[in-house]
Amino acid sequence: MASDDNADDVARKARKAAEIARVIELSDRARELRKRGQYADGLIAYRQLLDMFPRASADSRVVKALEGASFCAEKAGDQIAVEALARRRTEAFPRDPAGFDVLAEALAQLGRAQDAATVRIRAHRVRKAAQPPELTILTVVLENHYGYVRQQLALIEALNPDTPFKLLVVDNTGPGSPGLKIDHPRCEIIPGVDSDPTLPDAGRGSYHHAAALNMALEQVETPWLLVLDPDFFVIYRNWIEEVQDHMRRRSLSLFGVPWHYSWNRKWRYFPCVHFLMVDLGRIGLRELDFTPDLLGAAESSNSPLHRWMREHAPILRNRLLLESRRDTGWNLHRRFRRTNAADMALPVVDTRTEFRAPARLMTRAGRWLEQRLPRRLSFLPAPGTYLEPDQATGFRYPPIRSLAPERFVWRGAPFAVHLRGNMREDMRTSANPPYKERAATKELLEAVAGANSWAEWAFGVATAE
Repeated sequence: MASDDNADDVARKARKAAEIARVIELSDRARELRKRGQYADGLIAYRQLLDMFPRASADSRVVKALEGASFCAEKAGDQIAVEALARRRTEAFPRDPAGFDVLAEALAQLGRAQDAATVRIRAHRVRKAAQPPELTILTVVLENHYGYVRQQLALIEALNPDTPFKLLVVDNTGPGSPGLKIDHPRCEIIPGVDSDPTLPDAGRGSYHHAAALNMALEQVETPWLLVLDPDFFVIYRNWIEEVQDHMRRRSLSLFGVPWHYSWNRKWRYFPCVHFLMVDLGRIGLRELDFTPDLLGAAESSNSPLHRWMREHAPILRNRLLLESRRDTGWNLHRRFRRTNAADMALPVVDTRTEFRAPARLMTRAGRWLEQRLPRRLSFLPAPGTYLEPDQATGFRYPPIRSLAPERFVWRGAPFAVHLRGNMREDMRTSANPPYKERAATKELLEAVAGANSWAEWAFGVATAE
């Protein structure tokens, strides 16, 4: 057995040495032919050399071979070769706009004007994407969120290919060196903050999250900021430019999604930190403070009056507690809720199944009466602030049904899904183990990212504003 392994190792080394010798031979021959002005033969030698490497290889020897082959093809007047070499250059260096410029010119020389125009558009997009980012996407993660970060990067790039951005990740597992490691030019990972052990367990996570957000604001240097939960996935094509353009035209300071209305003790009808786009030209960084005030709200809900109502008037007490929880980001809600500075995507809410208490909500008459109460005191969300499931048909894709995420719609098209682990307890049973959740999430995000595989979502069947 050992002798067989040694023989295989010797054979591999021999093949590798032969390949290296062949590369050196072809490289020397191609350069010599080019120096002599024998461009057609030099082109053949360079292409033989390129065939020694994978098409998408960015090896330095490939770079030199492409340069030499392109020079020889130009001198030999072989436009078909020029086009083929330029196309290979774009495969090896998809972020280099110069390669697309060369390819467009080669296609134009071949009389393929329409193809040349398409490639020029691509060159423009690549050049634009190479510009410094104007958007910082800020997300705070714990160890159980690590897998989402790579998925976010891939999906954001796939849906916004022309828009540069920076993903700033706070690893809030602790203040030490981040456990999350990602080597990506658009991603920066910084350590988080300590959790305050003196806070009650019920609100400690929100304070910990808010402290990490506030700390990370010091790292933001772009004119736009997006606060994003790691498991909140936007599925709307070109959403960065579309949302920012919408905000500019409407003179908005904030755009986002509200707390899903099933969480009715959170504020309603105003964006929350699950997805919150901020125009920092209208709201300065120093004006942002995500600190919650859960302790004060808890004291109020445990007052003698509330304790009495818990026993004698529980429905009235629950009405008074609607929108009372001052969670992460509540200061923005307090300051801007009465202005026209914010807009939202709409949540999809099944009011027939998600609002079952009090019991009268299960009757048609009870629901009719409930909808006529003041918005602040009604258990049901206000008409026009949400969509029923039959009004959001784009969410019928099987992985969505199995994941059961919170869903949001904008301009009549599916906008985002929020996975929220607590929404999918059934997928952790023996019949639906965790790998099914991961598989469904992967299938969903790959379908969204593929424009041709899911046209309805990929092209954002948006209605005109």
